[in-house]
Amino acid sequence: MSAAIVLGVIAILIISVIKIHNGIINRYNATVRAWADVVTEERNKNQLFPEIERLAESFKEHEGSV
Repeated sequence: MSAAIVLGVIAILIISVIKIHNGIINRYNATVRAWADVVTEERNKNQLFPEIERLAESFKEHEGSV
């Protein structure tokens, strides 16, 4: 009976360690994905700025001629 209890406790400890490890890995992966989203948004913003500057220059020329 005591061997079964010891094995049960060891099994619970092993399962707990595995769950904790998986939780850490899941949070790490979520963080990596979040930073990848930030980088993507920054790239999109940097690609959009030249177009906005061109449009602003176009409006400036239009307003200057009015």
